[in-house]
Amino acid sequence: METIKFELLFKPIFWDKPPHAKILLDNKEYFNDYITDTTLVSFHETLAFEDHLLEILRSNKTDDQSVDENKDQKLLLKEVKIDGINIRNIVWHYSYYVPEYPKLWSLYQKKQGVELEKYVPGETIFAHNGGWNLKFSSPFYQYIFKWMHGEIIND
Repeated sequence: METIKFELLFKPIFWDKPPHAKILLDNKEYFNDYITDTTLVSFHETLAFEDHLLEILRSNKTDDQSVDENKDQKLLLKEVKIDGINIRNIVWHYSYYVPEYPKLWSLYQKKQGVELEKYVPGETIFAHNGGWNLKFSSPFYQYIFKWMHGEIIND
């Protein structure tokens, strides 16, 4: 077992209603609130030496929150640190976002010939409601070493 510190930095963009986020680690909730300003969510957890899943569930965007470029609602994941290590490159290569596209917008996009992605690798700008996922293993320092040597393959 090892105790790990997690730090996630968020920046909201909104004009009317703020985005909402829920943070889960292995289905255990650590944060569940609206994000109205730049927010650092920090927590510790003792983990077994096995695979784990860090999730962000982004919500509270309704169709009326996206009017134009100046009136939109987004949630930016600015930084993820695990045990004090900024894992930006791991986030970009091994995390993925599963957007929940609005039905009318999605239909319009399809009519225009735009194919919407079901999984968006490395996404840190959450323009739609949805779920962000990062699989990793503990002990975390071994995960970092394996990543540095190209041995990490997430499916």
